[in-house]
Amino acid sequence: DKCAISNTPQTFGLAVPDTKDQATNPPEARLACGGTLIHPRVVMTASHCLSCSPEAVTIPPGQPRHDPFCFGKPVGTFKPEGKYIEIGRYDLTSNADDIIRIPLCQQTGPSSSNIDDCRLNHPNQAFVVNHPLWTYDSSGAAPGGGYDITLISLPISVNHIQPVRLNANPDFPSDGDNVIITGWGCTSTFEIDGVGMPGPLGNPIQEATMTYVPNAECTFGAPESGPQVND
Repeated sequence: DKCAISNTPQTFGLAVPDTKDQATNPPEARLACGGTLIHPRVVMTASHCLSCSPEAVTIPPGQPRHDPFCFGKPVGTFKPEGKYIEIGRYDLTSNADDIIRIPLCQQTGPSSSNIDDCRLNHPNQAFVVNHPLWTYDSSGAAPGGGYDITLISLPISVNHIQPVRLNANPDFPSDGDNVIITGWGCTSTFEIDGVGMPGPLGNPIQEATMTYVPNAECTFGAPESGPQVND
C-alpha cells in the first residue's frame, strides 16, 4: 500500500544520476537503494548497495537495471561513483525543491585512509563505512554469513527528522508479531535470457504489514543460500 509521508521521514534514498545508458529506463531507475536515518548525521543502508552484484556486471547498456559503474567490472567492486543521498524523497518521479541531495565521496574503498581523505578534502560530501567483515558473498546471495550493513556519514546534521532508534531488546519483536516494512522495493519480476530480474520499483514509497520470523527460522528456511542473518 502507499505509505503516508508522515510515516516514513527517516527513509532516505540512495540514488544514481540519470546517464545516457539509462535514458530508456523509467525514472525510478535512479534509485539504487533505501536507507534509514539512525543518527542526525548517519544513514544506515546495505553494503551490497555499494558493491557490484553478479547481475550488475553483466547487464548491457539499453537493458533495464543497467549500471554504467559496474558493467564489465569484477563482482563485489566498491562503487560509490555518482551516487548521492536524497533527504526528503517520497515520490521517485518528483523533482521537488525541498529534496536535499548530498553526493557520496568518490572513495576507492571504505578503509580508514579513504575515509580520512574524504573528511579532509571533501567536507561537503558523505562518506561510507562498510561493516569490516562484509564481502559480497556474505550478503546472502552465496554462503558467507551476513554483515550486509553500511553506515553513511553525512556532512550535515538532519535536525528536522527524528532518527529511528535501533532495537537493543533481543526478546522484541516476538515470533508471529506484526511488523511494518517501508520502502520502494520491487513488486514484480521479469526475465532476461531466462534469469529472473527485479521489476519496477513501488512508487511512491510503499508499506506492508508482515509477520516477524526469528533469525534462526529465517536462515533454516533457505539452507541452500547459507547463513543470511546474524544477530
